[in-house]
Amino acid sequence: MIKLEYMIDAGCAGRANQDAYWVKQGIFQGKQVVLAMVCDGVGGAAKGEVASRKTIDYIVGGFWSNLPDFLQKDLSMKQMGDKMDQYLQKANRYLYRASCSNGIRTGTTIALYFMLDRKYLIVNVGDSRVYWLKEKGMYRTRDHTLYERRRHGGMAPEKEKRILWQSVGSQTKVRADRYMGEVDQSMDVLLLTDGAYRPFSKQEIREYCQYGNLNKMRRQALKRKEADNMAGVRIEIR
Repeated sequence: MIKLEYMIDAGCAGRANQDAYWVKQGIFQGKQVVLAMVCDGVGGAAKGEVASRKTIDYIVGGFWSNLPDFLQKDLSMKQMGDKMDQYLQKANRYLYRASCSNGIRTGTTIALYFMLDRKYLIVNVGDSRVYWLKEKGMYRTRDHTLYERRRHGGMAPEKEKRILWQSVGSQTKVRADRYMGEVDQSMDVLLLTDGAYRPFSKQEIREYCQYGNLNKMRRQALKRKEADNMAGVRIEIR
């Protein structure tokens, strides 16, 4: 059994919403499939809402549309990840060239979850996150921020928590992180942009991951005066 829920909000500041999400499940050739994404147009970047939407379009139009063909070829999950990366690189090239030709900085983060027949692939670029809860505990993706990069080598200033060292469209080639595994008897997955996870503690995130209710999460973030855009998707697998 798979249950899906999602939310999106512009936040308290009243700015244009640069976040976006996409989620779908289906049965392909007798195999259960889920694909979910959240993207956050890079903060302060002009046309960020276009960048987030365009990146989703490349993944949906390329990977999801060609999934029956990939299944026909019996690709492994690693090969599926390679295919996913091809379309992510296409999105990156499009946004990078648009930035260069227009002289306007454009980019987006992405956090993605793909499940095929109880095997999963997680991909991320930037500081949007995937949290996943399994029998052994909760895990999350690594942020591509200066803070996260430097703290492993020593002290890192708090102000660098929101400075990205890469995003989709900010350089000629993007290096996405990948995580792969198998679903246990159950798995809870939560995809969040930074505006959605920042107002909450680790314990609160764990509870939303396990029990859901993203509309409550959205209302609580607004109550705590979260100014940033927010988007989230939750997947419950049993």
